Amino acid sequence: DWAQADGCHILTLIDKDYPEQLKTIIDPPPILYVRGDVACLSKPQLAIVGSRNPSVGGKQHAYDFAQLLAHLDIVVISGMASGIDASAHIGALEANAQTIAVCGTGLDRIYPAKHKALAHQIS
Repeated sequence: DWAQADGCHILTLIDKDYPEQLKTIIDPPPILYVRGDVACLSKPQLAIVGSRNPSVGGKQHAYDFAQLLAHLDIVVISGMASGIDASAHIGALEANAQTIAVCGTGLDRIYPAKHKALAHQIS
């Protein structure tokens, strides 16, 4: 049922949209559940991850760095956690760029729950 919803995709290692670089790691995930634009998985990407309790300056640096990457057409990837991760996603979104949230809980549950609006903006 989930895959029938608008913007929801299930990708396996044999799908043409499965990210080529992800296939090269030792143990690539056999299935990706994707909500949003599958094409952004093939664009140049850089992960920004960090403390859940960063300094004000740390959060600003993550935001600024994400904005710079966005202007270079690089997709920011993070985990949607509080702190650095959220700041990076917000920086990319506010630059009108795509960002990818890697969710350890699955797409049926947003964690942390306070990032529900952020999750919807990302997707």
